[in-house]
Amino acid sequence: MIRTTLSALTIAALAGSVAYAAETRAPASIEQAAYDVSEGTIESIDLSKSQFTLKVGERAQTVTVTKDTSYMLDGQASTRDVVLKAGAKVSVTHTGGTATRIEGKSK
Repeated sequence: MIRTTLSALTIAALAGSVAYAAETRAPASIEQAAYDVSEGTIESIDLSKSQFTLKVGERAQTVTVTKDTSYMLDGQASTRDVVLKAGAKVSVTHTGGTATRIEGKSK
């Protein structure tokens, strides 16, 4: 009887731990899924619309930049005017086509 009770309590405790662990990890995976990363070459830039066209393989993608977009060049903090140049190869982290981070490489 005692052995059965202890077994039941152990199983219940383990089930509770697994359920708690699953709940604490869920928000992180949802947050990670909210961002996409596209790598390609900048085809054109329209600063009046705060947009540029990114060629990804055979597909062209319009990307919007905001005042909150961050820019990196060769792993160092940079500026929009330095990173956004036609022909530049970039990696764009974005949500729904709005860039949160743009990383360029000088060569």
